[in-house]
Amino acid sequence: MSKRTRLTKKDKQNCMFCDSSRHHTAQCMSSMKGNISKINNLWLVESPNFSSYTLNELKFISFYNQYEKSLESSDGMGDPNLNTKYGWNPISLTLSKTRMVKALNERWKIRRPLLEKYIHKPEEIDNECPICYNAIQTQLFNYRDSIWVSNYNIGTVKTTCNHYFCGDCWDKVKCVNTCKSCPLCRTQVIEWDTRV
Repeated sequence: MSKRTRLTKKDKQNCMFCDSSRHHTAQCMSSMKGNISKINNLWLVESPNFSSYTLNELKFISFYNQYEKSLESSDGMGDPNLNTKYGWNPISLTLSKTRMVKALNERWKIRRPLLEKYIHKPEEIDNECPICYNAIQTQLFNYRDSIWVSNYNIGTVKTTCNHYFCGDCWDKVKCVNTCKSCPLCRTQVIEWDTRV
């Protein structure tokens, strides 16, 4: 017997893209071999020309763009409250090509403000280590909430006087500084190792 996962009769449902009974719709890649990267980056395009895609490609696009209020590309978050919050409204994969193009155009109009948030990244936060001037904070886009979030890099240290240093510089300061004071304001640091 092969190592492929066999679906039981109860679970047996043909793939919506290629009509194969060997895999689920979420696992299908067979008919998209050369176009996967183009289709995966389609959400970045403000108003794509959906009529230029085949019906199978439109099904793929519809399947991975099920939310109206989120740029998350999954086939359902599993929690009904999250699905309601992010506007889970899947486009039927059984629509004709004309209707699917119309539905996808409407979905892109609804999601345009989310795309604007992604395109217009906020200005870089000027948060760098005051000793070595390396950035200690990075900005990442949260696709589920469709917002930019700032995170401190791993190893960043926050002192009790609210100053931030990279971990390498802080370790060097600990070795040299025997009086346990902040290198910026000379305030006594009570908790010597306060990591963010």
